[in-house]
Amino acid sequence: LHLYQTSIEDSNVLGKIFDYLAKKYVLVKFMKIVSTNCIEIFSDKDVPAVIIYQNGKLIRQFIPAVYYFGGSGHLSWQSKFFIF
Repeated sequence: LHLYQTSIEDSNVLGKIFDYLAKKYVLVKFMKIVSTNCIEIFSDKDVPAVIIYQNGKLIRQFIPAVYYFGGSGHLSWQSKFFIF
């Protein structure tokens, strides 16, 4: 699950990475939602966020995702290799 805001560039970059991965891994379900539509008080400083579930069980949370994938402003296509 990708929690995003369109006004945050790292969210847009991560969205493109997930679009790429969704085409490559068609059996994996990739979902996204505007963060404040999912959790009203979700802070923009924690966006983008990634939450991974498998068979309905929480596996891992990356909040904020940029902390794990290169830092703010450094999220890139190369980050896709660290996601899966």
